[in-house]
Amino acid sequence: MDKVLKIVLIVFAVFVVVGGFGGDTEDGSSPSDESIKGSTTDVHVAPAQPASFEEQIYQEIIASGISSDMVLSYDESEMLLDVELRNEAFWDNNQLRTILAFDSFDIMTTVTKHPDKINMVRIYGYAPMIDVHGNTEMALVYQANIDLSQPRNTNWEALKGFDDMVQATRNNFDSVHWDPAIIQ
Repeated sequence: MDKVLKIVLIVFAVFVVVGGFGGDTEDGSSPSDESIKGSTTDVHVAPAQPASFEEQIYQEIIASGISSDMVLSYDESEMLLDVELRNEAFWDNNQLRTILAFDSFDIMTTVTKHPDKINMVRIYGYAPMIDVHGNTEMALVYQANIDLSQPRNTNWEALKGFDDMVQATRNNFDSVHWDPAIIQ
């Protein structure tokens, strides 16, 4: 089937380059032999490669509408998904906590659609922090881990209506760490 498709595409490309059935050109003149002699065309038809699962899940998570910048890695042999969320613009700690929690819930809503490919999810949240010397650098302020090897019945989307985002994450992930500096 692929050979037939390649042959059809090559014949079509040659047909287009030569100018069809030899009739007049668009301006009404006949194509000259010189213009045909000097034309060459290389047609390379590469088979479409399906996106890797890592690319697919990345696109699905982005489409879910997360607010954070995201870096994602997937280990197929471990069935492990690591997600880094980076936030540099937020009004206050409450907004940062809400962004990280909502993004985590969006990630989990997407991830749970692929139970055959993901057994473990680790989410890391980074934000700018000021050290004792007044220097600002991106620091880990949130981490959530969950083992999905056993079925779960969590409505991740509904958790966005919960009043306390810190408690919502603690109740639904296996382990959660919030930096004390953003809990205040």
